[in-house]
Amino acid sequence: MRAHYHHYDVAIDPQAAIILLGSASSSSKNAIIGELRGYIYIFHKHMPNWKMPILRIILFLGVQLRIFLYNVLHQPAKAAVYKETAKVLASL
Repeated sequence: MRAHYHHYDVAIDPQAAIILLGSASSSSKNAIIGELRGYIYIFHKHMPNWKMPILRIILFLGVQLRIFLYNVLHQPAKAAVYKETAKVLASL
């Protein structure tokens, strides 16, 4: 633990509570884009560069599949989020 390396004392409070507010701090679009950026970052960090185009194709196909499925399921709001995500993914 980093706290241990800095000689901080670590304590646990048994009365502590965690309150989840759903996506109170970010939108669905930002969460999806952040997830895709995370995949690209981790892949870039741990895999050879020649595999990066393969990852981009897989992610792009996944986004396109979701756009198609949400349009078929008559959920245009979700399809629109993924359309915007596809634009951002193309620019990454």
